[in-house]
Amino acid sequence: MKIEDLLRHLEGAFPLSLQDSFDHSGLQVGDVRRELTGILLGVDVTEDLLREAVQRGANLVVTHHPLLFHPLKGITPRTYVERCTAFAVKHDLVLYAVHTNLDNAPRGLNRYWAEKAGLLPGTLRAIRPISGYHYKLQVFVPTAYAGKVREALRQAGAGRQGDYEGCSFSADGVGRFAALPGANPFVGQVGEWHEEAEEMVSVLLPKHLLSSALGAVRRVHPYEEPAFEVIPVLHDDPATGAGIIGELREAVPLETFLKGLKSWQTTSPIALSPVLHDEVKRIAYCGGAGAFLLEDAARLGADLFITGEAKYNDFHDARDLTTLAVMGHFETEWFATEVLAEVLSEKKGNFAVHKALELMNPVRYYI
Repeated sequence: MKIEDLLRHLEGAFPLSLQDSFDHSGLQVGDVRRELTGILLGVDVTEDLLREAVQRGANLVVTHHPLLFHPLKGITPRTYVERCTAFAVKHDLVLYAVHTNLDNAPRGLNRYWAEKAGLLPGTLRAIRPISGYHYKLQVFVPTAYAGKVREALRQAGAGRQGDYEGCSFSADGVGRFAALPGANPFVGQVGEWHEEAEEMVSVLLPKHLLSSALGAVRRVHPYEEPAFEVIPVLHDDPATGAGIIGELREAVPLETFLKGLKSWQTTSPIALSPVLHDEVKRIAYCGGAGAFLLEDAARLGADLFITGEAKYNDFHDARDLTTLAVMGHFETEWFATEVLAEVLSEKKGNFAVHKALELMNPVRYYI
């Protein structure tokens, strides 16, 4: 299997179009046309991680955090970023990052945490949903071919809404056109007006599937020049976006909930703002640096908002909003390797997926 084939599968679950505007997710170093020998998963690109990849025979390194966030002016031994880049090039490694697209995706980091923490699936939604991520695609096709077009769209992933697939709407009408000299019309004659009974097939699809859906339609549509309408849909997608909020089955003491997290989640000392609710039921979460969602979480009625980083004044602001719990950036994202491994294991092929033997937290605590 080529590395690019594996990455295409990964991007199906975590589309690059879901990354934030400041981000640099995706391919960072290497030639994806090489044959895949193995995958090593980590949180950060470090020299130890790259040496482990070579030792394990893995030529694809997938991490949550990108190595290259700023342009390099040189590749020297001066910084760990430059050393890692040089090492990857020397050993033919491909470095690939799945950062905020992993955070924002419906199957991403935050949803994984929510399910592990016991939040009810039916109550989950993004704290700040992404707007304008969907399009309505309308295709006009001769009635006899409408079924083929609908099936092509379904196979391309269009018309998927929640737990339903192949969702579409159709309306009958009449198409009119005149073929110009040089055309090879499927129906009608060159230089003559033609009317044809047609069906308008309408589906909803996310932005990252638009190109493949159009290609799928063109492969089965009988006309030389199929007619399309692509219309932005400005509704929020509750499953896609920053952070997550949901509810426990019943309210529990705050201390009980936080102690429960320690049974499966690596935690540093937890920093708390003044406690507003002794019991919690509606919980909000954003892995990493998520304090920008504090007001959004409070507006949605969160009894507790958990994230990895916050500023001093955020703890003051929380007094009038909700209880803020800060657990450490690494501590709220180390399980990215679990999420990635789950998706990669769905791809059939002769390759091994390894999680780094030691996930290194660059922050040390003196006690």
